[in-house]
Parts: sequence; C-alpha cells; structure tokens
Amino acid sequence: MLVSMELIGVCHNKDCLNEVCKYISQAYPNGPKSLMVELPPNWPELSRRDFEDYFDCGIEENFFDKVALIYERKGTKIIYSDKERKISESLFEELCKFLKYNFNMFAARRRNKAMIEVIKKEKPEVVIAGRSHTNYFKKIFPDAYYVAFEISFQTSPLETIISRIMAKPNKADKIIIL
Repeated sequence: MLVSMELIGVCHNKDCLNEVCKYISQAYPNGPKSLMVELPPNWPELSRRDFEDYFDCGIEENFFDKVALIYERKGTKIIYSDKERKISESLFEELCKFLKYNFNMFAARRRNKAMIEVIKKEKPEVVIAGRSHTNYFKKIFPDAYYVAFEISFQTSPLETIISRIMAKPNKADKIIIL
C-alpha cells in the first residue's frame, strides 16, 4: 500500500491549469519527485510539430501535456500512465476514437485498471488525472490524500457538457472550487 501518494482530480480545463500548478507549488515547493499524468506512454516520442496544426484549429492543447512539461523542466520524473490509449499521427482519426473511447464506461474501467498498475509499479508521489479516474483511485488507495478541483463556471458549451457528465468528487480530502 502506498502511504505518501497524493491524488489530484482535475477538470480538463485551461482555467484549472494555473490553479493546479499553484496548488502543487505550495504543497511541493521543490516540485514533486514524481508525477503521474493521464497521457499515453508514447506521448514523449511524438513530435510536438505534429500537433501544431491541431492546436491552431481551436482545439486546446492537452492539459496533461502542459502539466508534464512544466514539471519535467523542474526536474520532476514524469510517469505516463494511460497504457490503454496510444496516440497516432492521424489527429482527426485519433480525436474521433478519443471521443468514442472516453464515453465508453467499459473503456474507462480498463483505463483505470491499467493506470492502477502503473501506480503500483512506479509509486508516484503525485497523480494528476481526471476526477472520474481519481475517484476510482481513492477507492483503491484510501490512504492517499485526495484534492479535487471543481469548476463553478463553464466557459463554453463543451465544458458545460463535460462538467455534467464528469463525476463529482468522491471522498476527497479537500475540494478546491474555481
């Protein structure tokens, strides 16, 4: 059983990014030793250039990619945990698969189980993932300190839909409302 792990449940939202980083900076002034993010293992191998057109189309850069880059630059070991998902070079195709995949509850359970394997193997100090994942992780690791970020407003119709289907914080030790 992991004793000194912290779970951080987030909304995949740019407004949440600054608050999450601010929280981590206060809790870990020297940066966490290790940080698990909800990204596939092949993420570091992909060329950032492959994604520039994707970002220019109005689709926001990946929340977890930004977190990983910030803390990797500070010397934190980044652990890529989403073993059930691989990103391909065809981004439109991948986006379609991503949407279909993420709204499939069976797939979410498979992803959770795969990420739990990574947690047990890598023993990260901090785990950042979507709240539906961290709610599940808290059940498996009840001694982990769980901070959940909650957004009290939505800035787009898509965020409104996501906030309605996203799990409410379950057994969070602390809830930070943005």
